[in-house]
Amino acid sequence: MSDLPGRLSWTAILSASLLIALFVSLFYLPLRPTAWGGSRGSGPFEEGTMPPAGRWARDVRIHLESFANKRSPQSGIVATAEALVGYYALLVAAKLGVLWVVLFRLGRKGWLATLFTMAVALPMFLGAPRQTDRDVGLLFFAILIGGTSCSRPPWRRTALALPVLFAVWANAHASALLGLIWLGVITFGRSVEWWKAPSGSTRPAVSRFLIAIVLCAGAMCANPDGPRIFVDAVLAAKNANIGSLLDYQPIDFNGHNLLPWVYFGTIALLILVQMIRARPFSPTSLFVVLSFGIWPLLQARGVDYWWLIVGWVIVREFASFRAPSVSAGETVSPALTLGALNSRGYFCWALIAAFFIALLATPFARWLILGKPRAIEAIATADTPTQLASELTGSDVLPELRETVGTEYPNSRYRGAILCGEEQGDFLAWVLDGDNDRPVMLYTRPETLGRDHWAECRRVLDGSSDWWEITGRHQTNLIVIVPERFPKLAERLRRAKEWRTVQDDVLLIAVRREPRLPAELMGP
Repeated sequence: MSDLPGRLSWTAILSASLLIALFVSLFYLPLRPTAWGGSRGSGPFEEGTMPPAGRWARDVRIHLESFANKRSPQSGIVATAEALVGYYALLVAAKLGVLWVVLFRLGRKGWLATLFTMAVALPMFLGAPRQTDRDVGLLFFAILIGGTSCSRPPWRRTALALPVLFAVWANAHASALLGLIWLGVITFGRSVEWWKAPSGSTRPAVSRFLIAIVLCAGAMCANPDGPRIFVDAVLAAKNANIGSLLDYQPIDFNGHNLLPWVYFGTIALLILVQMIRARPFSPTSLFVVLSFGIWPLLQARGVDYWWLIVGWVIVREFASFRAPSVSAGETVSPALTLGALNSRGYFCWALIAAFFIALLATPFARWLILGKPRAIEAIATADTPTQLASELTGSDVLPELRETVGTEYPNSRYRGAILCGEEQGDFLAWVLDGDNDRPVMLYTRPETLGRDHWAECRRVLDGSSDWWEITGRHQTNLIVIVPERFPKLAERLRRAKEWRTVQDDVLLIAVRREPRLPAELMGP
């Protein structure tokens, strides 16, 4: 990480310290409801199933629950939550580590790679969506960025490494199609650079990128769905349910977090870099900005990919400041070895040891060693209905709910459908999976829920005038929402005599005073 050979610079020590601090802090990020991923089976409201392609990212949570139950049999969902925290922290650490390597290879400056790696991690601490299976796709995307950074990649990379990457990616996560789009944008930019290159200069190997696109598209078919993976991607994009998810809506500038302004800050930084450069951005960088840079204005989920890309663009342009032509500084990717980081190899081994020691100091490692997870309040965010889940599974933590259920509900046990915001539904659908007496109506798997059912749930959440009719028809006796996001429904629930509010802070939880249930559920 030293920028000057032969000695250990202060930038190397500072960079290493910052990276270790970032690594440890990832294990202290509270777990969001979306980390649970919704129902694991086929609930009563589901009309379809998720495609087998990309199943690894979904199935890993099932395996984590099994592992957590073996490690801490008495801890239940708390142990699973601790396992999920460690899983997502390691996943993000791997993504940031790959990004650091890519930026170091491009800019040859350890401090520059560290600066932009820290910048990419910053949104996670400012309210950005996190701890979803999308992190798996982002890790593969970061690897792809590194594999396509040079203008003349080796044949073994384009003909072997990239297709293998896409074959694994297609089975791990559904975002593999975004990798193909990235390859297309990069190839188009390299083609323009090839056309504009001065006579006699080294030109990008456009043919290798074209061959890589064909081979990678073919490799994506090596999944249980085969070529249908492309059809499923188109159908998912056209699914009417998806449009109501926050991730698929344009970036929200009326929210209370700083993410929209951080996004505009990256655009301003690109403009500043362009102003101080002697020549305009390369065609590849320009096309990347005009595609992936505009994506967040159409869908908020594009921001996650943009954080990775903007550092790559700036470092790439920074590296070409002194290059005589667009591709002169990136003909072949430099090898990354321990000696490339610092001429004193012991520093690199000391750094690896420091990361390992830092891992042992995290709550996740303490749970692995001692088998005692933290309290659920320290693991999950406040908008996760952990208390409600505990109440529904046997613990007395919401006395108002227990009082209402004990008085009016058959056998003093809550029964009926549960309507939540999509994120809260992810958590409750996981906890109550297979309990058809208390099914969750909505969670962030729009492909599995019918269009009419989804639309009715959305009308209730939006506080439409027919909300009471819809909840009655579906025997919905419990509603869990974030009142800040659904203020109209929250106000209706507070005023409705048929409903009792049992919690009203970050979450609003309301239970119907007299249950509406079919005859077969009214008995003890």
